[in-house]
Amino acid sequence: MSIKSIKYVLKYIHKGCDQATFALRSHQVDEISDFQNARYISSSEAAWRILEFPIHERFPPVEQLAVHLENGQRVYFTEDTAREQVSGDPPKTTLTEFFVLCQSDDFARTLLYQEVPQYYTWSRKTWNRRKQGKDVAGHPGVKEAQVIGRVYTISPRQGECFYLRLLLHHVRGPQSFADLRTVEGDLCSSFRDACLRLGLLEDDNQYHLAMDEASVSNSPASLRTLFAVILTWCEPSNPLEIYENHKEDMAEDFLHQQRTQHQDEDLEFNDDIFNVALNDLQEKVISMGGRELSEYGLPHPQTVDSDRFARVYRREIDYNHEEQQAYINCNVPLLTADQRDVYDTFCSMIDRDEGGMLFLDAPGGTGKTFLINLILAKLRSVQ
Repeated sequence: MSIKSIKYVLKYIHKGCDQATFALRSHQVDEISDFQNARYISSSEAAWRILEFPIHERFPPVEQLAVHLENGQRVYFTEDTAREQVSGDPPKTTLTEFFVLCQSDDFARTLLYQEVPQYYTWSRKTWNRRKQGKDVAGHPGVKEAQVIGRVYTISPRQGECFYLRLLLHHVRGPQSFADLRTVEGDLCSSFRDACLRLGLLEDDNQYHLAMDEASVSNSPASLRTLFAVILTWCEPSNPLEIYENHKEDMAEDFLHQQRTQHQDEDLEFNDDIFNVALNDLQEKVISMGGRELSEYGLPHPQTVDSDRFARVYRREIDYNHEEQQAYINCNVPLLTADQRDVYDTFCSMIDRDEGGMLFLDAPGGTGKTFLINLILAKLRSVQ
């Protein structure tokens, strides 16, 4: 049985009885009648409710557990509470109170975060030991109940918060955010580094091998594209290590450009060359739907948004007008009558410098791509 079956179970629990009504009346709306007819309860359901029989039951109970970075709690502001929220302490959450519980309760220090609801109840913004349930052997006063603790899902794209959640599933009894980042007595610089030291992240060896193999025969531009794909879609454990091992391979074309420009074959790699390569890499990552390189733990390229826009703009207008015109002269005679009609309409819009929109609809294999390429060539030839 699939977990998807639950939606059918809940659907028929809350669906209610079937009802079909119709009436012939004027266009005047009778709100009272519409309200009364909005819900129908059958005689069997009415008797069930009158006798106060249980309507539904959920077992086992599920306790949702918050996960957030330090001082990253969600805060709700209203006009009446804004000043109080700003000046007061951050709100208590199940996570922050879990740390407080571990500071004072020896038994809590043996638990993982998701195990806490089995032995403690969350009420009035604090964890309290259960008063009902099965006694836990060896721990007087501790009772256990069948409760599931479910930590909210965090996407790997959220960086440190994702690694924090990973640590909460493996570190027992942490007493603070810093305690989660402490491995063998050493305070790690980030939650991600702590995950690495604990061996919770997969080995990046396959990505190193992929880059090594590609560097033998592929161009530096292709290497940057491959690395951008790895960053965006593969979630490597240590992107910085992969970058440091292959940054010279990914920047060889820019080194060659600098040597040619300065007529100095002895010129070596430097920060400026690596920065140019980083800029190109960041553009590739962002175009693939990724994030800034700094969010992957890589060096942030020294650039501004205007420089990035200028490069994109230059790339879009950098066409050989003579080649575009030659392509037009060669292919316009090949157009069919319908294609020529669309092409002439487009050309007239360009000549009159007026806006407009054309919708091209035709079966597959009738030359839509050929016509679109020709229209693009016409546009690029006059830019």
